[in-house]
Amino acid sequence: MKSFIKENATLVIALALPIIFAIFFYIFKDVKTENIAPPKYDFVIYDDNTRNTFDFSIIDEEFRGSFTYPTLHANSSPYNISQPNLYYVDANTMIAEPISVNIPPEANNPPEEIQGSRININISKLDGKKFNAAAISPDGFEMTNRRQYRDGNIMTEIFSGHRNNKTGLVLSKDGASFDIRGLDRYYGYKVIGWVINETE
Repeated sequence: MKSFIKENATLVIALALPIIFAIFFYIFKDVKTENIAPPKYDFVIYDDNTRNTFDFSIIDEEFRGSFTYPTLHANSSPYNISQPNLYYVDANTMIAEPISVNIPPEANNPPEEIQGSRININISKLDGKKFNAAAISPDGFEMTNRRQYRDGNIMTEIFSGHRNNKTGLVLSKDGASFDIRGLDRYYGYKVIGWVINETE
């Protein structure tokens, strides 16, 4: 065995190096993740890929919501307006909690005079909260889909490719990721704003 290793030293090194590097980068990744402080800003997410009747945004650090009455065409059936896919995510638990929105009267079958008009809607759960509307949180986290998430490390991409097979939304930062739980699906969502007055 020793003679084989001596005679084929180059081959042995060539075979061993990828394994050594994989182990090194795997350990390095875990250490790096442990050194990243967890997210500290609550945030609100919304899936706007459904009917374009609700709209949510941050204006002057306040959460604003609006509803547009649908336009009914001749002989068309009434709409079936449902709760928007709006969630409040607690940074401590990373659990997404549905936010209930009061659907305006006559939303499904509005009279002609209000069809196409937009009204403001109040969301009591978010009253008094101040928001940062940036795509990245004040502490440097960004929401991504786990299938798209990469830590920029080619060795872990090659040797730990299975880690990307798990679907789900995460907050990611510098190679660390934190799962967002409580959603029935994990695509189409975007961050509306990060709650800043409870943290800063």
